[in-house]
Amino acid sequence: MTRKSARGAAFGAFTLSLLAVLALAALPACDGDDGSGQRDAALGVDGRRDAPARDGATGDGDGAGSGSADSAGDGSGTSDGGGTADGSSAGDGGPSGDGAASGDGAASGDGAASGDGAASGDGAASGDGASGTPPGFAGATVVNTWSSQFPTRNAWAVLVHDPLRHVLFFHSGQPYTTTLGTDVGATWHFDGKVWTLRTLVVPQGQVAPTHAPAPRYRQSAVFDAARGVTVMFGGMTWIYPQLTRAESNDTWTWDGTTWTRHNPSKAPSARHSAAMVYDDTNKRVLLFGGVRASTNLHDLWAWDGSNWTDITPTIGTSPSYSPLRGVCYDSSRKRLVALLFNETWEYDANAWRLVATVGTPSAASRAAGAYDAARKRCVFYGIGSPWWQTWEWDGATWKQPSPGSTGPFLYPGNTHPHALTYDSDRQRVVAFADFGDLYSWDGSSWTRIHETVGPENQVVPPNIVADTARQKVVVVTSKPSTWEWTGSDGWVKRNVTTPYLWRAAMAFDSARQRTVLVGGTPTETWEWDGAAWKQITTADAPLGRSDAAMAFDVARKRMVLYGGSVGPAETWEYDGNNWQYVLVNANAGDRYRHRMAYDSVAKQVLLFGGGGGVSSSKNKSVYRYDAATLSWKPAPSAPHAHADPAVAYLDQHQTLLVAGGELGTQFSDALSSNSWSTLSPTRWLTDGVNWQATYVPWLDVVVALSANHIIPWVYYP
Repeated sequence: MTRKSARGAAFGAFTLSLLAVLALAALPACDGDDGSGQRDAALGVDGRRDAPARDGATGDGDGAGSGSADSAGDGSGTSDGGGTADGSSAGDGGPSGDGAASGDGAASGDGAASGDGAASGDGAASGDGASGTPPGFAGATVVNTWSSQFPTRNAWAVLVHDPLRHVLFFHSGQPYTTTLGTDVGATWHFDGKVWTLRTLVVPQGQVAPTHAPAPRYRQSAVFDAARGVTVMFGGMTWIYPQLTRAESNDTWTWDGTTWTRHNPSKAPSARHSAAMVYDDTNKRVLLFGGVRASTNLHDLWAWDGSNWTDITPTIGTSPSYSPLRGVCYDSSRKRLVALLFNETWEYDANAWRLVATVGTPSAASRAAGAYDAARKRCVFYGIGSPWWQTWEWDGATWKQPSPGSTGPFLYPGNTHPHALTYDSDRQRVVAFADFGDLYSWDGSSWTRIHETVGPENQVVPPNIVADTARQKVVVVTSKPSTWEWTGSDGWVKRNVTTPYLWRAAMAFDSARQRTVLVGGTPTETWEWDGAAWKQITTADAPLGRSDAAMAFDVARKRMVLYGGSVGPAETWEYDGNNWQYVLVNANAGDRYRHRMAYDSVAKQVLLFGGGGGVSSSKNKSVYRYDAATLSWKPAPSAPHAHADPAVAYLDQHQTLLVAGGELGTQFSDALSSNSWSTLSPTRWLTDGVNWQATYVPWLDVVVALSANHIIPWVYYP
């Protein structure tokens, strides 16, 4: 299968409207859901809308024919388990397994011509994955790209509420790292529950795209209600491949699916940090001030959807210094309000005037502002010292609602990492703060509405597998705890007793539809069926060990376990009833902290890396398990050493992916057709160690987690 057709088939199976990230089925009622399945077509991890009633026969599933979501009709009819419970013959994957003709990806299922991703839907023009493009990426060609599941820590990003699509629009800014990551310049949506990555930029060092804004920070953005699009202007733009930065004056609009660059005959000069608001009285976008070449600007411009017009007052005085983003448009009083240090300025469509010099908050040059339409006042956040003070302006008086309380955490010495917008759907001002968290303001206090939650930080890598029967990613941590990830519901911590097995091995038995966990001293074997863990008593078992690796041999229907802290050159097999020691040659040598995966094309188990310190050649070596000859046979070694890396075999691309690990490298390597290639450098590889990964075939992505990094990362082949 070609890369293009493989991706098209996988992405067509679920036309969820990405991420975000970096989005699958609704959780069954046993996971704490009410079983209704109504999630308003929650935007998912890979640019596709939620499939219908996948996890319950009677639920009003996302996108079901009569659903109330804006994508009603996704998948329609009986696909994705409609009418029966999970795992039945009509369920995911159909009677013969994942990807069967009547299962996900079938002609009448999600991704069909009439589903999301079709000409009028989210994603590519002719359907998800068209022309090798993942859905939700607005025509971008995204190849070999890692991205986090939700926006990571950003400075000078923009956050805008889109009332037409009922989502928060987010365009990332400057990362808090020394390298430019692939999520810089990305476009995200947040539907109230799940972050969805809508566009990615090309990997670092390659040519910047022309179909989407180049990566930037300190840009300006606001929703244009008259034209139903988000308008974005200027900022500090990264220039590829040199990775230099320059102020820009380009104008872009985002319609929820596609970026469009405009070429007006006249435009504001190149700048960054300008304030932008929507003037709903005159149905136009206003842009004020900003900085160019360290010079503060105080000109005022209006955008009518086609052209910019300079409306800087010619009489009177203007603020002498740009207040950066500390502005809001008071629609009830028809005033543009600007907060600058201890000065309050207002513009009434004719002139600026200085008001309320007494009582104005001080040190407010880095504040972010938004108009609370329900409460009829401007809200400013990020004021004073400490930086996280909140103040409100009602047109006559400044007030600090809760002087003793603080809002979302901002990094000390705040360089303005936060952004504010008014969410008219929920009638709350919303803030994006520092580490990717979202908070809402009710007039008296801030409430976290989304946090970067997932499997807990730990000292060893979490075990992670793809349960293809239930289409959920299963994670077991060393806390211990069991987590599952579908995308549409984020990470869910299962309320079950989880076995504690130090640095255990785990794999999914697709024949018996069980996740198998092995480890401990003495060795314990446990199985997870999606509802509970059960310990399996066997007549024999490997001696107690840690740091072993395991993979399921699909062709032979048995687990293959190799190595570990005890018996580092031993091979064991488990058929669901008993363990059996297999006497094979010792070509693979002593192994621990290695990784294993199943090559679905060669129908062999692969073994990668492991062994001694960072200089060990074992960190680069690959072996294939030939059960017919009872031998481990060497395969071409990887070009770079990896210790405790993320490893996954991408069935639909016939490729072994190796990335990250304890070496601190920035390499992702791929083995395909018996030859290796080095993939693009990725920022995430320096953010954590002890990685584990799994391939998610129904989404055609790899999901990875590390021991000390709770943010999941997703790889788009």
